[in-house]
Amino acid sequence: MAALGDSITRADAACDRGGDCVEASWAAGTADNLDSHRQRLGIDDPAAGHNLAVSGARVAGLASQVRAAAEVGPEYVTVLIGANDACAVDEASMTSVEEYTDAFGDALDALVRDLPEAHILVLSVPDLSRLWEVGKEQPEVRRIWKSYGSCQSMLADPGNTSAAAEARRERVRARVQAYNAAMAAACDRHAENCRHDRNAVFDHRFDLADVSPVDYWHPSARGQATLARVAWEAGFWP
Repeated sequence: MAALGDSITRADAACDRGGDCVEASWAAGTADNLDSHRQRLGIDDPAAGHNLAVSGARVAGLASQVRAAAEVGPEYVTVLIGANDACAVDEASMTSVEEYTDAFGDALDALVRDLPEAHILVLSVPDLSRLWEVGKEQPEVRRIWKSYGSCQSMLADPGNTSAAAEARRERVRARVQAYNAAMAAACDRHAENCRHDRNAVFDHRFDLADVSPVDYWHPSARGQATLARVAWEAGFWP
């Protein structure tokens, strides 16, 4: 198998420290009590579970990951991308829906062309507004968000409930929904190979324990296990 995506799939901050912790990844991780997709598929060979995700990746970087996947020839590919396209320093820096649609569609076309027998699971981007909801009342969470400068398009000034602030958050949420719709449509064009989670990840109501206390942005070890379960249940072999 091969896992494509960003720092969520690299399991950044999942081991109670900053940085990648790939053994805890929902997709290709090997940690105890995880039940990753790799573990569910019974892939024990260290050379057969490839985590090709790149921390910080936006959808524009997916094409290079697809090329890397084609080189290893997996039978199963997971794709979770898009959080960094919406989590920008401000709204103006978010990836446009048109750019996202084109880049994702081209990458998926190439993936299907290069791996015509592979099962491809495409996941929706999580609901970033849910992250704001579960952390906005917690002083320590707000402090860490400010310290890291995390996802300012959504998380800037988290205690501000003015109409303007609420409208900004809703626009970011709508952008994520548009990305998810674009990925679902692209997947539907390759229905023989591709399965979209139909917003299972986006709709999941995670809580603060699913978020790493290192940065209160990436999934914790529990959050990675939760993501593995939600994604699996929406996939090819629920």
